[in-house]
Amino acid sequence: MRTAVKESENTSVDDSILQSHLALSDIERTEKDIYDQIAQDSYMEYMTMLMSSESHAAESQRPGGCSPISGGSREQSNADRPRLYEEPKSSLYEELLALDDLGYPELLDEDEALAQALLLSEQQYREELQYRHGSPSSDSK
Repeated sequence: MRTAVKESENTSVDDSILQSHLALSDIERTEKDIYDQIAQDSYMEYMTMLMSSESHAAESQRPGGCSPISGGSREQSNADRPRLYEEPKSSLYEELLALDDLGYPELLDEDEALAQALLLSEQQYREELQYRHGSPSSDSK
């Protein structure tokens, strides 16, 4: 009888540990998916902005100031597109604009641009997690 009770307790403990690990792996997988999506969105936004700044630089070098036909429509479609996370995107956008003002995008190759976008995306993701799961004392105000 004691052996059966002990085996039952061990099985119960093992099952609860297994369930805990499964739940933790689901949370980790979800966080990784969110991180990957944010990184991809940030990279695409950065590359679009980089191409836009290159087209503006090429436009300013043309005689007569003629602008390409496709450039204006692309900027309009990006401006009309709704943004889901307005606050985090604006901080990333502001940082990328600051880099653009320094002439930094012209010095980057694509690998460096990807690394920079991923770094900014990671910082943005961590700030968002800290904001969502921050200290309870700041939420009670």
